[in-house]
This record gives sequence, C-alpha cells and structure tokens, in this order.
Amino acid sequence: MRRSVLAFVLLVVTAFTHAQDYPSKPIRLIIPTPPGGSVDGVARMVGTKLSEYLGRPVVFDNRAGASTTLGADAAAKSAPDGYTIYINASIHSINPYVLKSLPYDAVKDFTPIAELARGPLLFTVHPGVPAKKYQRLHRSAARQSGAI
Repeated sequence: MRRSVLAFVLLVVTAFTHAQDYPSKPIRLIIPTPPGGSVDGVARMVGTKLSEYLGRPVVFDNRAGASTTLGADAAAKSAPDGYTIYINASIHSINPYVLKSLPYDAVKDFTPIAELARGPLLFTVHPGVPAKKYQRLHRSAARQSGAI
C-alpha cells in the first residue's frame, strides 16, 4: 500500500514539474464516500503525502451519496487544471451498468492516473433468487424491465 501511495504522489509531482508555478493554490481531493471508510483512508494517506511533496495544502472534499455519483459528478464538472483530483473505488465502473442514468460519462470524463489499492468485490443475491450466475440474473432483470 505504501509503495502505491508513494508511486502515485511521485507520478502527480513529476507530471506537473514542467509548470514552474504549479501548484499555486491548494489541491482539492474529492472523495465520493463518507469519512472513515477505506476509500477515505487511502485518499487521506495520498493527500497527506502529496501535500508534503508539493508544499501546498490538499483539501479533502467528501462528497458522499448517490452511490458515489455526487463526488464523481463534482469531479467531472471541475476544471481540468490539475487542482482537482478524484479518488474512486470499483463502484465507479459498476454504476453505469446498475443506474438508469449518470450526469457524467464514467469513462470519457475521467483520466486514470494510478491504481492505489485492491480489494475483493462480491455480487450477492438472496438465496431464494433462482439465478445462480450473473448472466441469468441480468437477463431476468432485463426481461422484467422490458429491455428484451
């Protein structure tokens, strides 16, 4: 974990070394989850190290809610100037498939920088649901919604 954080910080710092006046103001780190969780913990480790290396404050902006779409939307609508960083989790890549609409494009509106952490991701259903594989569950849900 520490290597990932340090690698990320070095990547961000070297990406902006060509701009002699960067950073000239605090950096905003948008966290789409509430304080205290795993995403928040990783974000605070990264932000603290980033602040130390750059000599500028990193402002932690927790935008929890709506299955992380509130934070993602704020990041997608921010100026692409290097002063806003968005840290996300696997739900970012899942949301387009489970939510009817998003106020942003989960792929086109973001540029990945680094993978900071990994963890297991499970998809579970009630034991009474007859689907034993995701594909069958997906087809069943699509039929019920009228999509097929």
